[in-house]
Amino acid sequence: MVVGGMFIAEVSNPPMHVRIMLKHLGLRYSKAYESMEITFILLYSFGRIFLGSYQVWSVQQCEAMGIIPKFASLALMAQSVFFVH
Repeated sequence: MVVGGMFIAEVSNPPMHVRIMLKHLGLRYSKAYESMEITFILLYSFGRIFLGSYQVWSVQQCEAMGIIPKFASLALMAQSVFFVH
């Protein structure tokens, strides 16, 4: 479960960092920047909302999980939904 949560949290990081590097290089209005922007938001939405929903459901259904991981998974899901919305 931890590896699944890490994947969901980090799947959108590479395009996000490339986007920031392009902005620092003065390429804010280039096609490369725009493609990284679109890739970032698609990966973020897919990873956090679609895959994340299943991961949160799995954590909530697991009886061996404590209250802190259950609360943390719900809090991260809420943060993701508010960012995408």
